[in-house]
Amino acid sequence: GVVIGGIEMRLKGIDAPEGRQSCEREGRLWACGEAARRELQRLMTGREVSCSDHGKDQHDRRLATCHAGGTNVNEAMVRAGYALAYGAYERAEREARQLKRGLWSGTFERPRDWRDKHMR
Repeated sequence: GVVIGGIEMRLKGIDAPEGRQSCEREGRLWACGEAARRELQRLMTGREVSCSDHGKDQHDRRLATCHAGGTNVNEAMVRAGYALAYGAYERAEREARQLKRGLWSGTFERPRDWRDKHMR
């Protein structure tokens, strides 16, 4: 998620790997969760950021769509391959998968499955 005005918000329509999640590429583990965090930071640093609040999810977390310098950050994370489409941005996910970007460059566990195993 992102923190705006002291409020943590989850990016609506996407599911990104957790910070300590690893993925595999060419037989080696890589820190895909950390890479996703860095990509989000890169997209937002030095740009004017605005977020639309979409209310709360079933876990009482705020949901948002954020734009940084005119770029839809939610969609950009999926297009870069550092998040999966989760109810939106399916076309961006197909593009990332076809071009083997980010998570799609190897094998990975879907973030929600990883959370079910490691964060309960």
